Amino acid sequence: MLKFSRGLLGSVLLATASIVAAPAVAERAVTDFTDHTKMAWAKISPDGSRLVAEMKVDGVNKLIIMPLGGSGAAIPIGLGEGELAGIYWVGNDWLLANVLRRGHFNGYEGYMTRLVSFRADGTGMRILQPPEGLGFSGGTVRWVAKDGSPQALIEYSTSIYIGDEGFWPRVARVDIERDRWKPASNPMESITNWYADSSGAVRMGTGIEKGGRRSRLVYREGDSGLFKEISAVDSAAEDQWLPVPELFLRDNKALTISRHEGYAGVYEVDLATMKIGAKVYGKPGYDVTGILNDPINPHGLRGIAWYEDHSRVLWFDPKFQGAQQMIEQAFPGGDPQIESSTHDGLRHVVHVSGGEKAGYYVLDMTAKRLTPIMKLGNEDLWPAKRSYRYKARDGLEIEAYLTFPGGQEAKNLPVILMPHGGPRARDTAEWDGWAQFFADRGYLVIQPNYRGSTGYGVDFERAGLGEWGLKMQDDVDDALAWAAKEGYADAGRACVIGGSYGGYVAMRAAQRNPELYKCAISFAGVSSLPAMMRQDQNSYFSGSASRDYWKGQVDDLKSVSPVHFPEQFGIPILLVHGEKDFRVPVEHSREMYSALKKAGKQVEYLEQPKNDHHFTRDEDMHEFLLAAEKFLDKYNPAGPEA
Repeated sequence: MLKFSRGLLGSVLLATASIVAAPAVAERAVTDFTDHTKMAWAKISPDGSRLVAEMKVDGVNKLIIMPLGGSGAAIPIGLGEGELAGIYWVGNDWLLANVLRRGHFNGYEGYMTRLVSFRADGTGMRILQPPEGLGFSGGTVRWVAKDGSPQALIEYSTSIYIGDEGFWPRVARVDIERDRWKPASNPMESITNWYADSSGAVRMGTGIEKGGRRSRLVYREGDSGLFKEISAVDSAAEDQWLPVPELFLRDNKALTISRHEGYAGVYEVDLATMKIGAKVYGKPGYDVTGILNDPINPHGLRGIAWYEDHSRVLWFDPKFQGAQQMIEQAFPGGDPQIESSTHDGLRHVVHVSGGEKAGYYVLDMTAKRLTPIMKLGNEDLWPAKRSYRYKARDGLEIEAYLTFPGGQEAKNLPVILMPHGGPRARDTAEWDGWAQFFADRGYLVIQPNYRGSTGYGVDFERAGLGEWGLKMQDDVDDALAWAAKEGYADAGRACVIGGSYGGYVAMRAAQRNPELYKCAISFAGVSSLPAMMRQDQNSYFSGSASRDYWKGQVDDLKSVSPVHFPEQFGIPILLVHGEKDFRVPVEHSREMYSALKKAGKQVEYLEQPKNDHHFTRDEDMHEFLLAAEKFLDKYNPAGPEA
């Protein structure tokens, strides 16, 4: 039987946690919708002595290192300007953070990544940089030592110019503590990604030849010797496929994730011939998203992950099967998931996303004890998302998540269409602050996983190719028509709200189909696809790959770019953008606002000087939600229609 302990980090963290309780009648305060997400994620160190987590401190997302075992204080880590893109434990005493920033290279401005190393006590911070310098790609972590030593394989480039040798990435084995770099793999033309086995041997490279016509794969059996080109295939051919090893096995085999049968599944592959072999696992109707390896057993498979309404894992390791059974018994109906584990699999970070005990916990399998890290509130007091399926006008079946306002009949409701960003992403049934806020204000919120969304197989994702602002936009409009036909929504009281690509959808709706909606709200929306293509070309490893991506979204980028058609806007629109946005530059909203004002359209603009693409400050989220509420009250109020 599991024991619950309140001792861990009680003085450090639980005092900052907010247990959210819904008022019986009154609307919730705007702060309730950010207090609910005090912690975004947590990763336990290999030996279980510490956690690193992203959490709210005084309303701002911070990186925090926390000692486990009841002693010591939490340590905040400042990484400077930029966006955290990933973090890795390197042994038990060092960490690597991958940070995305804007920067300059010989007068050329664009996005860059940098790896920042620091000790687990917060000291010794520095940017990792090899003697020959860095280009825009400041490092991709390809392997981390499992013996506790501060060793990692880092893939990096030294130039942004294709003619330079340093344009193509190389790999070095880096001693993080001593900042010593030892070459592990030399650059090779057209190879842009390298892969290593569990021992740290660089075994495979993949890439695209000049012009983007053919994909290449090179391979070697051990940690030395020449790489041999195994295959080169037409990168545009849908029936051709190059395997990427997720787990190197014995006998020159590996596990890979492939969608050659329609949905992403896990398969064996013969590395000598690159021939696909037996299927290890696939989830009917959904794509597998990842393989979880055993850091102790070099060829061990711990589990396979995918998304349905929530994240799911099939555990192969008996220790993890036992841990999952324990937490499901401890949190019935809470959808508990193991989020991070020690190397020996005896201590875990557990995320409970539902029920009255929603939050983060540490599970000690030896002591059979659960200790809370951060409580996130009672999910049962919030409206649940419900999954529905509807058919688009061309017959394609689409899943959407609906959040109904509490205390009202689910009939003829004012409605908000809220398409996700990406667009290569998807919505799930997990808690969503925007959806909860607008439902709390009396709106039915519809989140359609339009064509091109991930997770539903290769055909569904490919259905979005070339359809930015076209069939992908139709899918959002068709969700409104379906909800109205079912009687849930009042089609005459609809608004579109979205962020990033969803912000683009909101702009496009106001421009293309204003007769369907009362208003639109765009956060960090893309207003010009040609501009986005140019901006992406300034990121590391850009060039033809970036151009090909954007040209593949639609035949004529300008024709579906709202900024070029301000005179067609027919409904009021609110534009909101953060000045520190690294993903979609603020110029997209500035230029859209200027064009609409010049055309005499109803437009409001809110620029947030300290906001980024992800609302890392609660203050910015509160300002956005209140501005959106005020805008909706003006143009699409949730009360009874007059």
